[in-house]
Amino acid sequence: MEATGYELGSGLGIALFGVFMASVYANTIELPSSLTPALGSQAARSISDSIVVAQGLATHQADALIRAAKAAFSTTHSILLTTAATLIALLSVVVFLMLGRHPGKAGTNA
Repeated sequence: MEATGYELGSGLGIALFGVFMASVYANTIELPSSLTPALGSQAARSISDSIVVAQGLATHQADALIRAAKAAFSTTHSILLTTAATLIALLSVVVFLMLGRHPGKAGTNA
């Protein structure tokens, strides 16, 4: 039961943070104006899709797209790490408060 719970938590965490990261990336990437809407839509999905799109562009367009993808990925990564740290801190406070209410043994003098 413990292993199943651990695997379920890992899978859900990866899925939720993956969706969160993809959403933030799509909202933070500043695509070059010369990109067609179809290519822009594909490039906004992920950094790997941005690289695939860049491989089919002229050098100056590809460089601009790669710079935008790197900047968006860096921003996304920072936001994800800050969100994870905040969730862990909040969980720590909740656990601390819940354990503070639990009646434990008072210190004993041996």
